Amino acid sequence: MDHEILFQRILYQLPKELNWLKDHVNWVNSRGYVIKGVRAIIWGRVEEGETYLMKALKYGVQVDRLFLSQLSSQVTSYETEFGKHMAQNVINNLSQCLEKLTNRAEIRWFKGVYAVNTAFKSYQHGEYANVPHSVLSSIINDPSYLVNRGVLKIFLSSLVKLKN
Repeated sequence: MDHEILFQRILYQLPKELNWLKDHVNWVNSRGYVIKGVRAIIWGRVEEGETYLMKALKYGVQVDRLFLSQLSSQVTSYETEFGKHMAQNVINNLSQCLEKLTNRAEIRWFKGVYAVNTAFKSYQHGEYANVPHSVLSSIINDPSYLVNRGVLKIFLSSLVKLKN
């Protein structure tokens, strides 16, 4: 069932004391459509995803960093299952589609979070050859990682471990 219809049915069954929830209908609808959209894009249904994202835009969607951070975690899980190449395709598709909903700085931040998470995951699994590229990608997308001691530590440590 469509979340929009379901939410309306739920609202009309609630007591009048909860009428204030009706003020949040647009937010719920926009969030529902953006979630459906990114899930469709992740699973390779880009056109369907774009349709949902346009519906989200109609309701005034606001894509915030919390949402983008959660999305990054989903792509990281996807990478674990399907590999780095497939996850990079997802990141590219999501980035292109999300540009309609937010600004480029937020998209770059999203890419940076994904890259730094990938770097830490690779470091933790002893895949030191993957760390420098991921760290550099995170810094290119979000220069604030240049002053992150944890990021610098795994970058330098992985380089040392590669030399040995």
